[in-house]
Amino acid sequence: MSIRTKGRLGRNIPPISHYPTLYAGRNTHVAVMVTRGGMDAAEAEANADYIVKAWNAHDDLCSALVQAIESMGFSVSGPTDHRAAEDGEPMWVCNARLALSLS
Repeated sequence: MSIRTKGRLGRNIPPISHYPTLYAGRNTHVAVMVTRGGMDAAEAEANADYIVKAWNAHDDLCSALVQAIESMGFSVSGPTDHRAAEDGEPMWVCNARLALSLS
């Protein structure tokens, strides 16, 4: 299981050069972006936006996996190894549980 700060990531208002903090939730500071040499302002802004979107995509994917498992009538908790799957459980359910357990 990976350890990371939970919650959606956000950032302060642009420009990143003046407000470089990335945060989770309301006031949990997660990172400060430092830009040095050669990176123009547009690239720095794009990088900050990309980091926030990638972080939040992880949470969105986990939510989608939970919804997919539950919508098919299966339990989110259960075997993660397809060889131990309960009767009628497709392999994707076990794989999705495994992915969730690693996140």
